[in-house]
Amino acid sequence: MAEPQPFYDVVVANILTNPLKALMPLLAAHVRPGGRIVLSGILDAQAEEVMAIYGQAFDMCHTAGEEGWALLTGTRK
Repeated sequence: MAEPQPFYDVVVANILTNPLKALMPLLAAHVRPGGRIVLSGILDAQAEEVMAIYGQAFDMCHTAGEEGWALLTGTRK
C-alpha cells in the first residue's frame, strides 16, 4: 500500500522550463490547498507558457524578473 504524499506550505523549484513543465503534476500534488509555489530558472520569453501550465492548479503571477529571467509564484487552488 502506497504511503500518502506529504503536503507542504511552500514548494520552491529553480530549474529550467522544460523540466518545470513536466514536473507540474508532481509539484502541485505536494502543495496543500492555499499553499504557495515559487518557480525560477525560467526565461522571460517562456514565463507565459509556464504560467498557463501551472495555472491549472495555481493562481499564478509573474512576481519579478531580472536580466531576462522570471520569478513566478502561485497559490494552490
